[in-house]
Amino acid sequence: MHSQFDELTTTAEVEQVFVQSERAPRVLYLHDPYCGLSTAAHAEVSQLGVRVAWIDVHARRDLGMDVERLTGVRHESPQAIILKDGQARWSASHRKVTASAILAALGAAGKPGVAPPPGRDRWAGLRHLVPGFRR
Repeated sequence: MHSQFDELTTTAEVEQVFVQSERAPRVLYLHDPYCGLSTAAHAEVSQLGVRVAWIDVHARRDLGMDVERLTGVRHESPQAIILKDGQARWSASHRKVTASAILAALGAAGKPGVAPPPGRDRWAGLRHLVPGFRR
């Protein structure tokens, strides 16, 4: 199953994804089409089988900066961010943008029908969010 990509081209569209995350977690993907790591990350994100909001940060660097301002997560690319209740709940960049990591984070964020991959620590991608977390 392949992901459905929704390209964001305006600040209003970016803000709308944050509003949508109040109903269900959303995946936000920042992509640079001229970066080899972004190409590999895009292949990973394509395997999720969920709707993915994405920004071409080469063409729209301003929108990448909007995401940084709204989330407090430093802008990098490639980068995947899980939004829930209008806030960033998880993020990964560069080689850490993998389908298994994103699916685990979605499962932890309460995405219906998304479970962590078998044999995988469902909290691994979230440990950095809570200092001292030891589950």
